[in-house]
Amino acid sequence: MNMDVVDQVRKAAEKGEDLGWLFDLSLPVLGGIVGTQIVHEMGHAIIALKDGIKIGPPTLIPSTLLGLSGAITPIKLPPKNLKSLFDFAIAGPLFDITT
Repeated sequence: MNMDVVDQVRKAAEKGEDLGWLFDLSLPVLGGIVGTQIVHEMGHAIIALKDGIKIGPPTLIPSTLLGLSGAITPIKLPPKNLKSLFDFAIAGPLFDITT
C-alpha cells in the first residue's frame, strides 16, 4: 500500500475526521477479490465433478494486505489421466478470465 495514503489516513484519523469514505471505497475491491476467488474455485470444482476427481474443501490462504490471497484445493484421489489433471488445474485460471 502506498505509504503517502497510509500517512494521510492516519493524520485524518488523529484529527477525528470521518473515515467512512475509506470503508465505502474498500468494499467493492474486497467484493471483487472474494468474488474472483469463488469463481476460480468453482472452476476447479466443476471439472472435478465432470472428470470424477475426488477433492476436499478449499483451504483459504490469508493475506495481511488483502485479507485473502488464494486457496489450496486438495485432490483426495488421483485423476484417471494427465489430461484430466491438466483440465482440473487450468479450470480455475480460465474461469478467472471470465470475471
